[in-house]
Amino acid sequence: MDILGRIKMVVSYLIASKLASSQQDLGFKLGYSTKGAFSNILNGQVSIPKKLIQKIGSLDDRINQHWIETGEGLMLFSRSEAEEIGYPDGSESVIKNKSGNEFIDTEKGNSFMLVPLVEYYAYGGYLSGWSDPDFIDDLPKHMISVDVYNKGDYRAFRVRGESMNDGTLESIIEGDIITGRIIEKPLWLSRFHIHQYKTFIIVHKDGVLVKRIKSHLVEDGKIIVGSLNPDKTIYPDQEIYLSDVYEMMNVVDLYRKTKFL
Repeated sequence: MDILGRIKMVVSYLIASKLASSQQDLGFKLGYSTKGAFSNILNGQVSIPKKLIQKIGSLDDRINQHWIETGEGLMLFSRSEAEEIGYPDGSESVIKNKSGNEFIDTEKGNSFMLVPLVEYYAYGGYLSGWSDPDFIDDLPKHMISVDVYNKGDYRAFRVRGESMNDGTLESIIEGDIITGRIIEKPLWLSRFHIHQYKTFIIVHKDGVLVKRIKSHLVEDGKIIVGSLNPDKTIYPDQEIYLSDVYEMMNVVDLYRKTKFL
């Protein structure tokens, strides 16, 4: 991805985060008062102004301006957030294990795994790009604390909606980031470990779902899933055929901006 592609990715994030209502509105906030001036930059019709990256960074301190310029590091990594939750500052070298997972070891002895992060705006794209290595590589990264260099494939999703919010400590609320470990498809022929793992990420043909699995009817090739939210009129139980599912993941980590749960 070139610098223009990275700028477009940040623009999508800013609009999805409701920091701007549209591309034109974002252009106005960045100081482009003439209609179409910002669009001409995004369309590659004019060169990228030197101060544009700095202006974009001023709208949200989570945006990593170094990533926009070079592609190195994390799109949404910011030093202020890193210090808040104990992340490394991004200067350490990245280690890749045989599974292809990337890790950072800090001088303090902590280890973090970098996981592809699907933000709100990328949900639709993930349904078509989940099996495309280039699409996965272009996703921003989320970091989780680990004790070992984990094997397997992992994905992180920023949660939208309140289907898993029942007001208890087990709630998963909008804005949380959950990390899931992909369950290989041959294992779908055996009963899912619903007593060991409470919550699952289900990449379904109609969308990305975060649910509890109530039962796995192996012979019928389907699962019954439910939400934590007690309003069953809005969030009823669902019957899902695994033939309509692209990916299944156990939720192994939850990050909330104020604390880990």
